[in-house]
Amino acid sequence: MKHKKKLYTLELYESSMDVIYRYYPAEEEVTNYGDGTGYPGYPATVEVDKIWAELKSKNGRKVTVDVLPFILESDQDLTNLEEMIIEYESNG
Repeated sequence: MKHKKKLYTLELYESSMDVIYRYYPAEEEVTNYGDGTGYPGYPATVEVDKIWAELKSKNGRKVTVDVLPFILESDQDLTNLEEMIIEYESNG
């Protein structure tokens, strides 16, 4: 199933970053289908595709950069961000 990409704006260090992501809503457990089988269900999840940030170049010009590769390369965990997006989706 293809999921539409969505936008979440994150305010961080007096800057805003645009997070492009895919949201997969939770699926409820089915304890018993008619044939005796079931389905365990699963929690809501998020896949972060890009995190766009507006930064200044060494020349002082504003540039828009996808900072996700740098975040992943530095071994930063995206769990908190993903949880914030899931909360946003659940309440929005």
